[in-house]
Amino acid sequence: LITLAISFIIYALIVWKMTNKSFFPAIICLLPFVTSQSVLYVYSMAWSEGVFCLFALLGFYFLASYLEKENNKLYILAFSALAISFAFLTRYVGITLIGTGIITLAFYSSQDIKKRLTDSLFFSFFSMTPIFLWIGRNWLVSNAPTSRHLAIHPVSLDQVKAGIQVLLNWLFIPKNFSFTLLLTVLCIALIYIQCTKYTKRQYINRTFEICSIFIFTYLPFLLISISLFDAHTPLSSRILFPIYLLFFIALGALSFRAYTTRRIQLAGYLLFFLLLILSYAQLERQQQYLLFAKTNGIGFADKIWTESETLHWVEQLPPDCIIYTNAPDAITIIAHRSSKMVPVLISPLDRNTNTHFPRDIKKMKSEISEHNGVIVYLKRITWRWYLPTLKQLSQQLPLELLYMGKDGIVVSLKNQTQEDQHNPASARH
Repeated sequence: LITLAISFIIYALIVWKMTNKSFFPAIICLLPFVTSQSVLYVYSMAWSEGVFCLFALLGFYFLASYLEKENNKLYILAFSALAISFAFLTRYVGITLIGTGIITLAFYSSQDIKKRLTDSLFFSFFSMTPIFLWIGRNWLVSNAPTSRHLAIHPVSLDQVKAGIQVLLNWLFIPKNFSFTLLLTVLCIALIYIQCTKYTKRQYINRTFEICSIFIFTYLPFLLISISLFDAHTPLSSRILFPIYLLFFIALGALSFRAYTTRRIQLAGYLLFFLLLILSYAQLERQQQYLLFAKTNGIGFADKIWTESETLHWVEQLPPDCIIYTNAPDAITIIAHRSSKMVPVLISPLDRNTNTHFPRDIKKMKSEISEHNGVIVYLKRITWRWYLPTLKQLSQQLPLELLYMGKDGIVVSLKNQTQEDQHNPASARH
């Protein structure tokens, strides 16, 4: 909630500045954030996207402020670089924020070429220094800059289709009318060209340019990252959320620019009307989400997790019992027990078979034997396709059933310990 509140304040400051402190245009531009189900969803989860967007918004606010006036103070650009460096530390895709800053300073600054080059170098240095220090630390600790390794696995057509569907859902465009998405981009580009043609002011707010450059660098970077480093990354509403946030800021900025350009003022009114329609449409989704969250909870606070029979059974295991599982996060949060992930069968990063799988299985077997351990599999964990199934584990280990519930199974190694040590609830099914 704190992250959400701060992000809203920064979002509002960006809108206030880009609308030249005009009350009603600013209110209209704020509505997509206030009525958004996606905003509530992302910020209510313990994900990095909320913090990433907070620092991205802060960095872009200072960057737009620096570009808006002639001979602006360099410390404003330093604040922008610092905020963006924190976003970069949060997620590697933050490199697109740096690229956005460099491109904007190079092409949209009203300074001479020498000043543009100096500002770009200054911005690059301050925004990239923290991540270089972190990479250096990683190299000293693990002899590798990151946990990612180069491997070619082109993004699949299904992943692309899923990403396009997310974008269509945000704009309430039916699946059969996906061409409307391209048409929307072309219309926005046409209005921007007309605004540029009729706007004579040298120093104007560059929020639209900043957001647009970010969107068109973020998407290609994601596709490259999935194809070369992280095959498991989905083009989901969570991953694409920064685009959602920056798109509506850009649309609001363009609406106001068109609205204040006399010859295309009608386009500004139409864009403001579009923002109102989208905000109203979002409101129903938001209300449904809030009702569901209030009734059932969200994430691991959902009743399907908090009332899990298997997790409550696991909670009663002896303190010294080591637990291997396909859901260490659920066991930590609900059962309040530490646990380890079962060995990975296929690397989710490059989709290659784990060549150390037999060694990892041997290590797991040894630890379970020494600590009277168990293996817990929850049926609702369906997204970790890279883990072995219980059937595959049984081909590697002699397993016996300890507990079978509606939502999970607990097994142990055969003949490793007495049954009552592993069945504290006396609830064998």
